[in-house]
Amino acid sequence: MGFYKYILVLGIMCFWTVLSAQDFQKISPRLQERMLERGEDQIPVFCLMEDQVDVFSLHQSFRERNLGQQERIAELIPALQEKAAEIQEPLIKKMIRETSLSSDEIRRFWLANAVSFYASSEDIISLSKIDEFRYLDLDAKNYVEEHTSAPAPPALVPGGIEPGLSVINAEPMWALGYTGYGTIAFSADTGIEGFHPAYSNRWIGSYSQPSDGWYEYNNDNAIPNYCGDHGTHTLGTMVGLDHITNDTIGVAFHANWVGAPNLCSNLGTTDNVGAFQWALNPDEDISTVSDMPTVINNSWYDPSQSGMQQCNSVYVPALEALEAAGVAVIFSAGNDGGNGSSSITAPKNINLTPVNSFCVANINGTDPALSINPSSSQGPSVCGGTGSELIKPEVGAPGTSVRSCELNRTYGLKSGTSMAAPHVAGAILLLKEAFPDLLSEDLKYALYNTAVDLGEPGEDNIFGNGLIDVTAAYNYLIDQQNTPATPDHQFDLIGADTDPQLGYCQGEIEMAFYVTNGGDSIITDFEYSLEVLNYDNGLVQAESGTWEGQMGRGEIGQVNLPIASLPQGDFLVKFLPTNPNGQEDPRPLNNALAKMITFDEVPGIELSLNVNDSLSVCGGSRVLLSGSIETDNEYNITWYSDYQGNNPIGQGLQWLTPVIDEPREYYANAILDITGGPEVPNDGNYTSENKLRLTAIKDIFIASVDINAEQGGPTIIQALNTNDEIVRVKNFNLSGPGEHTLQLNFALESGNYKLAILGAKKLLEKTVGVQYPFVAGGEFVITGS
Repeated sequence: MGFYKYILVLGIMCFWTVLSAQDFQKISPRLQERMLERGEDQIPVFCLMEDQVDVFSLHQSFRERNLGQQERIAELIPALQEKAAEIQEPLIKKMIRETSLSSDEIRRFWLANAVSFYASSEDIISLSKIDEFRYLDLDAKNYVEEHTSAPAPPALVPGGIEPGLSVINAEPMWALGYTGYGTIAFSADTGIEGFHPAYSNRWIGSYSQPSDGWYEYNNDNAIPNYCGDHGTHTLGTMVGLDHITNDTIGVAFHANWVGAPNLCSNLGTTDNVGAFQWALNPDEDISTVSDMPTVINNSWYDPSQSGMQQCNSVYVPALEALEAAGVAVIFSAGNDGGNGSSSITAPKNINLTPVNSFCVANINGTDPALSINPSSSQGPSVCGGTGSELIKPEVGAPGTSVRSCELNRTYGLKSGTSMAAPHVAGAILLLKEAFPDLLSEDLKYALYNTAVDLGEPGEDNIFGNGLIDVTAAYNYLIDQQNTPATPDHQFDLIGADTDPQLGYCQGEIEMAFYVTNGGDSIITDFEYSLEVLNYDNGLVQAESGTWEGQMGRGEIGQVNLPIASLPQGDFLVKFLPTNPNGQEDPRPLNNALAKMITFDEVPGIELSLNVNDSLSVCGGSRVLLSGSIETDNEYNITWYSDYQGNNPIGQGLQWLTPVIDEPREYYANAILDITGGPEVPNDGNYTSENKLRLTAIKDIFIASVDINAEQGGPTIIQALNTNDEIVRVKNFNLSGPGEHTLQLNFALESGNYKLAILGAKKLLEKTVGVQYPFVAGGEFVITGS
């Protein structure tokens, strides 16, 4: 075995002996290593041409002439394409003539003048002699940055936001009306679970051709898919918001999104450059720029471009072109901080300007001191330079224990610079909505120049310029004589969610589509359309109609529509609400709902509600439960998974269940926002006669009582009926003397009761100015003590 190995190595070395030193240097060390390993096997190769458009100078010209994005694209793309055609047409003929390659095996690029292909070691050596090639490199797989994951914490209450969003000061931007509407985030990652409720209504492919919203080489179907959960998590941090629960996990939660699973194949450089090139012209029409992403988030690294090699790699002209086009490119700094200085992962060391490859450190947003996470990669850049260009990273953002989207429509925690970068990408989206005429460089410099200094005074190689503050960046741009746009929020139909996500029912099913009112005006009607498409995008069902009712701001309307009995298989369902109150929706890019449903021959699943009611639902459904009681008082509803009320699982007048995949039981308690009785005294006499008499006019739920105890210790509260029988009881251990709020959660039917407080404790009783009865909201009466 050893003999043949040496024969192979010597054979390849014999090929190399005919190369000049200059030709030999064109083959990257990593590609040389693979050639030694693979011998005659086909090896993926990426080749950069010597002759490139001088995009850096072209970009300077754009700025000097103050060109907008449309004018830039009209000059930039033709220049890039013409250069690629000029060099590649004769070159490919030469490649075919001098190697075993055929033309259909060669992928051509114009973003950077480059080609990629599979070739044998012998062909690679032949190609290295061609003058037009600057270098030949291994087209190696790219990887997500190393990161940690943890189970999801308990669901936040309705209206909750993630701590990192507060840390970057996003809330004042939302209060001004800026939520990213009209901007586009591009997630270049492990793909995306496209139908997650936190962002499914804003996929660009639902509003135009699917190919305008998804890049995947040789995939004509263009439906979002994934090979891991990383891209789903990073997208959620950029744009996530569940409109049913108002669970805000994203910075720019009304922005649209597009994606690419560029980390899912073994051709990393090819797929990255292909995705970047697609971003400049998704609809293949250079007369439009509305299809272009505002920002590209990149939480990955390219191991084939390590060290100085990245400084002259294909990513240099690619990043130059994206910057000249006005597209912001954001990178994670890497998670190699344990290796000390100059541990920024490739290709983020590229530093043509202080903000060109804008990479982000991982700041612990859960730490009041805003410390750096020890794993966060450090500068300086291995590409050299002076001043700010040498320093890496550029800025920092929260990246530790970040809660965001996970697969199967769930949520979870992840930590790493991968989680920090999308906070910055989301901040770019907010600023772009506020200043639509400004381009990537202006927005990145605004974040860079207003970052909050952390660590050593001034810019450093751990925090960069510091923690981003998106509101400070907004004010900075105003100070630079830029006038912000005024958001229009009068009408805003928002597609919130639909169920089932996966249908496992027999025959015809009914789907529910939930629409929320994101505008300031009450909506009394809207039109809608429904399309059901098979896997080949063939239309199999179409419906239209009008919803009528009343939706205030933040309220939800529901449209139930039958889906015809379909054969087993996968189908795409599209639902589009339009024309609120007969008027054109000024914000139509968050309306659409699109879901894949799978039909199979499986019976429905039983869902029971408060013991008395039940319904059969499709497997994979999420059901919106609603509750109401007859009262003039304000109230809320807590939802439970057990009859005793020990396991609260949701809160609100409406609650969307998790995915139903087995029989379930749910229970609800309506809690009125009513207080009654004398105020808890601060002075008076302590007494052991601790009873309150009350009459429940209706069935009531006593949430809590307030007391002022003489001392702490064990305490028992009982609810007694007129026969002095105990109907409810709860034990407490008071932490000490003074005022306490005791959570009772006593459900009582209408009637007369005593609340008795037992134990050796005396309670402070107010004896002056107390006049019974106390009537509480028409629900119960406290008749005496």
